[in-house]
Amino acid sequence: MEIGIDKYSVADLQSRFNLGKQAVYNRLETVGIKPTRVGRRSYITASQLEPLDRLHAHIKQGRAISDFQSSPQTEISPVDPDKTTKLLTSAEISLVDRLNKFTGLLENNLEVLMKLIAGEVSPPLNSTIPTRSPLWYMSELERASVEGWLLTTSEVQQLLGVKPIPHKGTSTYQRGSFNFVKAGKIDGQTAWRVTKHLPPKVA
Repeated sequence: MEIGIDKYSVADLQSRFNLGKQAVYNRLETVGIKPTRVGRRSYITASQLEPLDRLHAHIKQGRAISDFQSSPQTEISPVDPDKTTKLLTSAEISLVDRLNKFTGLLENNLEVLMKLIAGEVSPPLNSTIPTRSPLWYMSELERASVEGWLLTTSEVQQLLGVKPIPHKGTSTYQRGSFNFVKAGKIDGQTAWRVTKHLPPKVA
């Protein structure tokens, strides 16, 4: 007889499963349950009754006790990506889409840039990479001569690609249409004044 909402005695289990006392204890041992003794009686809780009921059903189906698993296995279903997507708000989905597009563009541009550096491809016709005229340095020297700027040796070398060395017995170095005249020091380097000269016209 059941003696409470959440308590069952061993005698109750004998009646419930139509078993002898020792058979009940064998099943309790199988599911790993140790009854609590109160006075002369031993009891289990309602939650402990559940595996005993499953074991009883298992045995009634003709299965071996050794095949019984005391803890029910829960089948974990794979996550459905469609259902996961539905959990996102429209704003979140929009943000994810934009991030994916940005990542794709970044990866593509990096790939093209690396190939450009390696010299594997030529810049596309509509490329935004600026191309510099081979005569770009002349406009800089023109500005320096007009503004009266003094340039250091390293600056002149960066513009011309060669180190300015004055002609023997002079303080002037000539390159093309420009003269570079020594004009003191700047930060420990020789300073050069840039002047422009035009070659005589050929008659």
